[in-house]
Amino acid sequence: MGTPLLLPTSLTFARNVFNWKKSTSNFILSACILLISFFANAQNEVVYLWSGAITSSSARVNAKMTLPTDQARLVVSTSPDLSSPIYGPYATADASNNLMAPLSISGLTANTTYYYGVEADDVLDNSSDDIGRFRTAGPRMFSFRIVTGSCAMNSNHPVYDRMAEKDPFIFIVSGDFHYANPNSATNINVHRTPYETNMLSQAPSRNFLLKYPFAYTWDDHDFSGNNSDSTAAGRANARRAYREYVPHYPLAAGSGDEPIYHSFTVGRIHFIMTDLRSVRGLGNDLSVDPSLSMMGTLQKQWFKDQCIYARDRNLIIAWVSSVTFGGDRPDNWGGFIAEREELSNFFKASAIKNMFIISGDSHMLALDNGTNHDFSTLKDNPKKYPVFPAAALNQNGSNKGGTYSEGKFTNPDATYGQYGMIDVTDGGANQVTITFNGFRVTDAGVESTLISNKSFIMTTGFVLPVTITSFSVQPANNGNKLTWNVEEPDDCDHFAIEKSSNGIHFTNLADISCKNMSGPQMYNYLDDHPISGNNYYRIKVVNENGKEFYSAIRKVVAKDKEGIRYVGSPVKNQLYVKFDNPLKKKMHFSIVNLLGQRVITGDIESGAQDLKLSTMQLSSGLYLLQIKGVNFQQTLKFVVQ
Repeated sequence: MGTPLLLPTSLTFARNVFNWKKSTSNFILSACILLISFFANAQNEVVYLWSGAITSSSARVNAKMTLPTDQARLVVSTSPDLSSPIYGPYATADASNNLMAPLSISGLTANTTYYYGVEADDVLDNSSDDIGRFRTAGPRMFSFRIVTGSCAMNSNHPVYDRMAEKDPFIFIVSGDFHYANPNSATNINVHRTPYETNMLSQAPSRNFLLKYPFAYTWDDHDFSGNNSDSTAAGRANARRAYREYVPHYPLAAGSGDEPIYHSFTVGRIHFIMTDLRSVRGLGNDLSVDPSLSMMGTLQKQWFKDQCIYARDRNLIIAWVSSVTFGGDRPDNWGGFIAEREELSNFFKASAIKNMFIISGDSHMLALDNGTNHDFSTLKDNPKKYPVFPAAALNQNGSNKGGTYSEGKFTNPDATYGQYGMIDVTDGGANQVTITFNGFRVTDAGVESTLISNKSFIMTTGFVLPVTITSFSVQPANNGNKLTWNVEEPDDCDHFAIEKSSNGIHFTNLADISCKNMSGPQMYNYLDDHPISGNNYYRIKVVNENGKEFYSAIRKVVAKDKEGIRYVGSPVKNQLYVKFDNPLKKKMHFSIVNLLGQRVITGDIESGAQDLKLSTMQLSSGLYLLQIKGVNFQQTLKFVVQ
């Protein structure tokens, strides 16, 4: 790992040793000079490093250093020898983060292979085993390969070599990255050390992770032990160690002692990585209680918002659920049947069209075409979502329930490894093909295929010739005002404004020209005849040849129904809520904190036009306001200062 440390050979030190009998103080002084000289000549080297948070123009690398520094930075080049490099900003490695420097780089070129190393205190560690590699994401229509796996008892296994041979764009880890079962409320190193000893120091996993970036969410054995949940003693330390060691995408819950759920987009695939451990409400007795939540209130709302975000942008959802969605055990979704049904009803009601689910936990490879994973109340969702459990990278086999159209392949024992491969083939226009393969690897490195080239074509809607950067609908002047912003409107003839009462069948309201426009533009349209009930709006872009329509974003606004028009936020002493119309029926409200606890509850009488609540008793932070009534439910976020 770079140039060896240089020991001083000072003649002064030899002379002082010779005179030791004359002066003990001289010897002590010389010893200090020796130590100072030693550290002055020592090179700050890389111990471990790995990459993640890859976008079309940026990346993150976390690197463990041998010595403290506030002058560590990423060196990135298109050449393996790191010639003609570009540099990232300086970062600090010290006792506070266990010498793990959080490094970043931006300004990269899309769909390009880069090599990276670390410079500390103006010296580059250019040893071959400390130079990594990654590829940036491509444009919107981008084909790429994923390898995915979970449940690694021993990272010294050839399964990592076989995954490397597939040359993936990214490695998706769906939990149990290691099996150390850390759980300490007092010793952060209990949660830090397994990343080093189990993943970064074993040659097969180290070499693989040096060349291929990863995205990762945890499960129980790498969070805080078998069947662990939000009550685990080590929860705060697990969250802290993850933030220190893992080069992750931005975490939606923010910094500090918060859960690790996050999302990112590659090409036309929107990945949603959920944290199903550190906010889980399951007690230690593992009793099956359908009222309990695996996601927690805030994460679940975020998850639904992410699904809508992807739907409205014609993106395919790749949901990474660390436990099997079709499982029947208390510790997977089988123990949270009410919440699973709620999510399935949401998928159906929200017209979530394109999604596949990746999971771990159960030590098997399996694939379902979606027909066995509709858990909506009536089991009548017309959309089917492929489900792909991929485990175990190496661990004894287990089968935790579920029915799979393409079969289940349990890991024979811990000497075997299994993993999944997903090819995303985007040929443009309105179709993307998702192809699943599953492999088994012996401890001698011999690979066999368990699931072969099972493909699903997902229709996404056409790629817009104009990028609509925002689209909102607001009540105004006895109607609904539509506002949208676009980037450079090349190849655009006109916008077609359409409306629907059910979000399925749309009729045209108006055409607005976008010919000969240049630069970013903002457009407005007033629908002065909204219908009673729900109004769905959609913008279509008609290109200059007039033959093709391209679906854009849709929104919903209610007329003559209960609804919240305004929530004042941030809040200092009083929360103020304004309703669209006087309430026709009595409502119930709850204020919920980040732990999912209802801290304030009450009723709102019919006829009320607003709600005013004292927040003097609430500490600073983020809260949810939930208002429920007959055939009505709405949840909004607000911040107390």
